[in-house]
Amino acid sequence: VDPQHGFMFWTDIGSIPKIESSWMDGTHRKIIVSDAISQPMGLALDYGMNHTIYWVDTKLNKIEMMRKDGTRRRLVASGKHLMHPVALDVFESTIYWVTRDSGELYRLDKFGRGV
Repeated sequence: VDPQHGFMFWTDIGSIPKIESSWMDGTHRKIIVSDAISQPMGLALDYGMNHTIYWVDTKLNKIEMMRKDGTRRRLVASGKHLMHPVALDVFESTIYWVTRDSGELYRLDKFGRGV
């Protein structure tokens, strides 16, 4: 939820996986990601970086980011070492995620300075 700008965002892992947004009252709903996505689970807003959206794709073992309008999509991390992330959060310069495989908490510097 981005109350400062009046938006909310969510993931949908249904038959057509996607990430959507709408105004806080539920109107102006739109799909912002629907390609190259399989099981988008956790989603977090980085309020310190222009409200950048981060999300995990559990099936594809990926952490991605984009602007809140769906532009500038970028892969942050991918691979088996992510162990099927299911939830994430962002705080200052660190991305935290929990894995489906072990239930453990991991972290990654969002600027690429190591896992």
